Amino acid sequence: MAGWTITDHVCRVCFGRVLHSEKQARCADCGVSGAQVKDVCACGVKLNSGGNAGLRCTKNLDVRPECPAEVVICYVGITEKPAKPDKAKHGGGGLFGEV
Repeated sequence: MAGWTITDHVCRVCFGRVLHSEKQARCADCGVSGAQVKDVCACGVKLNSGGNAGLRCTKNLDVRPECPAEVVICYVGITEKPAKPDKAKHGGGGLFGEV
């Protein structure tokens, strides 16, 4: 049986805590798993455009009865996926691809 370590990250599906072993990462609550913590964590959520959704896991500095979680997810701002330059405008490309 693998030894699990609790991380300072929350699950992208249910906001439960993410556990990590040598071979995989897993949510302690819903059981969703992946090869690495970033595959399970809410920090890794992407927009449909491929850009970063701007969510980050952080320690809860204001633990109280309404929000008892030790780790919470915070919005830090969307990072848009960089646009690829239009090769038709920069020489080459066009209708038939690279020349």
